[in-house]
Amino acid sequence: MTDVIDEANELAQRLLNEAIAKHKASERPPLPVKGVCYFCDAVLDDMTGRFCGPECRDDWQAAQEAARRNGRPV
Repeated sequence: MTDVIDEANELAQRLLNEAIAKHKASERPPLPVKGVCYFCDAVLDDMTGRFCGPECRDDWQAAQEAARRNGRPV
């Protein structure tokens, strides 16, 4: 026999699962590896990275967010 707490937990879990699924569906695909930093175009030694360091990654993300806010395509 279920009680109110069990029903509330089931509802909370269902809502959480729906929110996670919605978020995953809205995620953009990862950036393809191109051998140079996406922000400063520095040549990367390994072919697994997309940025030469955390500073470039953060600056690139900030530029992308600013472009979205201003209605420019990213």
